[in-house]
Amino acid sequence: AFLDACASLSALLDAPIVVLDARGRALRYDESAPDGWALDDTAGGPIAPDDRAFAIPMRAAGHVIGWVHAGASGALTGPKRQIAERLLARMVSMADDDCENLLELRHRLKELAALSRLSALLAEADGLEKILDIALESALDLLQLTAGSIVLLKEDPESGLASDEVDVTLMASRNLSRRWLDNPLPLSKNRSFDRRALA
Repeated sequence: AFLDACASLSALLDAPIVVLDARGRALRYDESAPDGWALDDTAGGPIAPDDRAFAIPMRAAGHVIGWVHAGASGALTGPKRQIAERLLARMVSMADDDCENLLELRHRLKELAALSRLSALLAEADGLEKILDIALESALDLLQLTAGSIVLLKEDPESGLASDEVDVTLMASRNLSRRWLDNPLPLSKNRSFDRRALA
């Protein structure tokens, strides 16, 4: 409802307020759209700097995802401009928080879906190789990666992890070259990371 609020504020202040996406395209409120907004084909895009009272960036996950441009007319040229700017900045801040929360929620839902899918697949899997293959596929999907592998480190009950990094067994891989897979060095130099993780 942020776009709807901006449209109402624009009418109240008698000043054009344009909400843009990260590519500078004007947006409008659309209650039928999944996210409540759509591209506004009738708007001309950003308000030119000479006609602009101020512009406020909109952020999500530390990145600028859009802008709010306010035109220098009506109340935005008079004594109430600072109040209007603070009000709009507060609205943008609340919208930024909403975006962060929505991104977090979507990530958590994706995690739950991956766990559910993984549970169903594991119930049908037979054998360690199939289980690790399913686990790798799920991990890559969840982390939005395109390549990865699972290797098993040999461990002696008395001496712990093997001292030679060549002494690993590849169990599953996706989109990695044979050259990379045959080279054990990328695991971690001197195994310090592996040892800390397993400890």
